[in-house]
Amino acid sequence: MRRLFYALGAGNYHADGRLGPLGGVEDDLARMTELFTGELGYVRRPATPFLDRTAREVRTDLVAQEDEPFTVDDTLVVYYTGHGEHIRDRHYLMCPDSDRAKPTSTALPTEDLVRIFTERNARRLLLIVDTCQAAGGAADAIRQVAHQVAVGMGRQNDAFSARMVSFSVISAARRYQVAGDSAFRTALEAAIRSGECGGIRSRKLLLETVVEVVSEKLRELGHDQQDATLATLMTDSDDPPFLPNPRYDPDAPPEGTSVAELRNWAGSTLPPEEKRAAAAGRFTGRTEALARLGAWVFDTVDTSRPFAVSGAPGTGKSALLAEFRRLLAAETGAPGALPPLTVALVDARDRSADDLVREVAVAEGVTPDTPYGVLRKFLRQRRRPFVLLVDAVGEAPEREGSERPGEIAAVLRDLAAIPAMRVITAVPATLLGVPRPAERLDLDDPRWDSEAELHAYACRMLLGSDGPVTATTRSPAGVSPRAAEVVARARGNRLLIRLLAQQPEEHAAGDAGTPTIGPAFRAALRARCRDDAEFRTMSALLSGLAFAHGAGLPWGGRLWPKVMAKVFNDGEPLHSEDIRRLLDVAGPFLVEALDSAGRTVYRLYHETFAEELRGTAPAHAREDILEALLKEFQERHQEAQDHPADPYLRDHLPAHAEDVGADPAGDPGPKSPVPAAVADTDRPGRGAREVLEAVLFRLLARVLGHLSVVEGRPLSLGRFRTVIVIGSTARARDQRTTMEDGRHRIVVETSSPGDLVFKALRGGSADR
Repeated sequence: MRRLFYALGAGNYHADGRLGPLGGVEDDLARMTELFTGELGYVRRPATPFLDRTAREVRTDLVAQEDEPFTVDDTLVVYYTGHGEHIRDRHYLMCPDSDRAKPTSTALPTEDLVRIFTERNARRLLLIVDTCQAAGGAADAIRQVAHQVAVGMGRQNDAFSARMVSFSVISAARRYQVAGDSAFRTALEAAIRSGECGGIRSRKLLLETVVEVVSEKLRELGHDQQDATLATLMTDSDDPPFLPNPRYDPDAPPEGTSVAELRNWAGSTLPPEEKRAAAAGRFTGRTEALARLGAWVFDTVDTSRPFAVSGAPGTGKSALLAEFRRLLAAETGAPGALPPLTVALVDARDRSADDLVREVAVAEGVTPDTPYGVLRKFLRQRRRPFVLLVDAVGEAPEREGSERPGEIAAVLRDLAAIPAMRVITAVPATLLGVPRPAERLDLDDPRWDSEAELHAYACRMLLGSDGPVTATTRSPAGVSPRAAEVVARARGNRLLIRLLAQQPEEHAAGDAGTPTIGPAFRAALRARCRDDAEFRTMSALLSGLAFAHGAGLPWGGRLWPKVMAKVFNDGEPLHSEDIRRLLDVAGPFLVEALDSAGRTVYRLYHETFAEELRGTAPAHAREDILEALLKEFQERHQEAQDHPADPYLRDHLPAHAEDVGADPAGDPGPKSPVPAAVADTDRPGRGAREVLEAVLFRLLARVLGHLSVVEGRPLSLGRFRTVIVIGSTARARDQRTTMEDGRHRIVVETSSPGDLVFKALRGGSADR
């Protein structure tokens, strides 16, 4: 696999006096090359600077013979900086000999830059256009590639195996905007290096997030009338990504580690081996509980029902499962032999049964979309154990009419009945009947956590570099008396130990009795803030997280500080620097995670923190959030040509509508709570066929929207005599063949039992 970075530009123009010199182009090329080769893992192409070349030289000399044809595994990024002009409905890249009066013969059409690579079989291409009116060039490039793909899809698959599979264009300015000299490059460097686009856990930087942060950086630099834009025609799940995350560390401590501890670990100067050991060794105590889990996995005869780890909030159920997974993963077996077992840890928080099945499929080594029936057959053929650890079962989303906590319980029971499966769940004591555990490990029982282990845990919390301990007492012996007091007040609850350890000793000296988690969280947060004003700002940002759905909210962009948190800040938007401060102040109370798109998001360390913030929020907070998100969606929808919808809005806007009792699947209109483009089709009362039909027609509308861009004119169903839509309520696959007479034959097969939907639209009416 090769990552190739092509950088070219023009800064000196001699054929047209209206094209002034651009003094920053040479430096832009050097700095962008340094960014992509030094931090993002690309190889420079060409080997020498490609500066001030004519359009003819670009066409003939940009790609060296040894680089072509490109292979299926090559990822290409092409960057152009210089003057750009939109002339007679076409965007041109100006070269030193370009004349605006003769663009066809002297300049380089932006889409021709793409053709240089597509005709050499480029399959994965990111084009970055750093010129004035650059978005116009993006549209031209999208049209060109869309036409090529459309033509290719009409050929036999074998004859067109080299068609492009991933293509996006980042533009430095909208179609009508002027781009400041070096402004985009400076903003892109700042965005990638700031941490706003990605933390330690994400393998990639999401293009949508990067572009949004670049626009924010442009405004910070004083370029208020310049916005970066993104246009994506197609993507192959972005793997390998165009922008790998330079902060990604595969050896990071397990998910669930607080942001404060994660940052302390990342900033450590330990040698690599010691740093990896430090990441693995952050768990303290629970030796007897871990031994009990191990005995059940390896020595118990009947494992046909799930094993439940229960306990009150804050007793450490999630941490115990994460540590047990680490210990099992270290069981490598004999050298050269297959691992003695397979281990998967799934967080069921805000996840469905389908999500669980996909995670199990990936761990089993099959594709994520493997039908459940097929997956069960694979699992039944196993000879080695498969240990499935499922955290936060009680927080799985429920469906109407399903037993609590949702369909995920039935899947767990079914998986546990497979001989090789060992299913262990972390579940609140109130839900122990679901999914009816065979055995239970109750972390509220003191025998699973000795006084010595709790004392060691308290010492670790107090000695953390983010804790309140002074330099004069920064030693185990120095904090031992305070640790004993913290353990006594917390009465064995590890979450309370963590919170009490964050409070300076003088803050806790006058308190008596065992505090509850909610007030202790607020007290610990206030103790870490400079003043009441900062406490209010931090609380507003955290409240935005408390009401969020899914894995959390991204730092980069406006969604968290200017939409969600604004509701809790008297209607005033917050900013990226406020989040930067939050990660410093509230790091012990936050977790870095990944959302469905694979980008870095942040959530509260424990659900009880969210409950505390939600319990004290304004009465109409959910309604205000929905209104703010709808406004954000509508604004982004109007900018759809330049800014795709944020993944959070696509995934979770329907859930916010449900929070206030709105119908998320209503027809679009002035009173509709959620636009149909993101409406949740999985609501009660709708049959599978009805749901599928709604999804298919939304997809059809989206396809017509893309074709409208290609054709340069609006397209609707009325323009077609017949439109046939085929789909299935179960997973399906299709096979396309070309008959001898030139006609096409399409066969759709379902991989498991389910209804096949066939709908033909003729003259505006629908027939089955």
